[in-house]
Amino acid sequence: MSSWVSTDAQPGFSLQNLPYGVFSTSDDSRHRIGVAIGSNVLDLRILAQKQVFKPLDFDLSSLEQATLNCYAGLGHEVHNKVRRFLQEILSSDTLSADILRDNAELRNAALIPMEEAQMHLPMAIGDYTDFFTSPYHARNCTEIVRPGTHLPHNFWRMPLGYHGRVSSIVVSGTPIQRPKGQFLSNDSPTFGPSQKLDFEVEFAAFIGGGNEIGTPISVDEAESHIFGFVLLNDWSARDIQRAETGLMGPLNGKNFATSISPWIIPLEALEPFRTAPLLEVSLSRVIIVSMEFFA
Repeated sequence: MSSWVSTDAQPGFSLQNLPYGVFSTSDDSRHRIGVAIGSNVLDLRILAQKQVFKPLDFDLSSLEQATLNCYAGLGHEVHNKVRRFLQEILSSDTLSADILRDNAELRNAALIPMEEAQMHLPMAIGDYTDFFTSPYHARNCTEIVRPGTHLPHNFWRMPLGYHGRVSSIVVSGTPIQRPKGQFLSNDSPTFGPSQKLDFEVEFAAFIGGGNEIGTPISVDEAESHIFGFVLLNDWSARDIQRAETGLMGPLNGKNFATSISPWIIPLEALEPFRTAPLLEVSLSRVIIVSMEFFA
């Protein structure tokens, strides 16, 4: 599957991917929704305003918002229709060349060179839950924070999760300030810049359609609520974290920054790469890999 928009410089942003993001430009500071194709951002806001998506029969105003929240909440049926439509009008052998490829005015307005785009957080994040479920990651962290100790028994019985730091989530490339806090130096409390700054490459999921408080989502239905995925860098000040974690402190070792990639990879784009999950069986329980969930 090839596109009339060159993807040579950015082969990861092909027709098979088409990730969603939110961007602005120096000429237009409004945040708007786009998809990445090659070295360009296709402005979906302009396409929606020009009624390009009208035959698909969904709420076009969802693509005119400053975040992806409304559009993400429309569900996979709509997302799949839009994805197939975009693949058609962007493909090399498109039968709808008049819509975009041969429409010079719309093409020039809607295709923005990526170097001119300033990326922003793709969704307004109301909550963030960090699931601590990878045994390999957990063992490494335990050895760093509490050397010589073992994972608690409940780790093998339930997915450990805790609320994250929504206010400090930023897009990749945002400068991160080394945090200051309390840590032990020669067994004495010391205040200053962290001496053991760490990062963790993790996998995060954005939830599109949510649920009312008290209304559970079954495991069998969970996938239908996922809009897409990003890579996540969970920054950690390990010395500050170690000093405060024993008393369940204020989490200053973790709350100063979390970076995410600005492009949300649709669930459908990853479908060809679906494989059996990484499993580790212990005490007759199954452990899944670590993930972060945004809502």
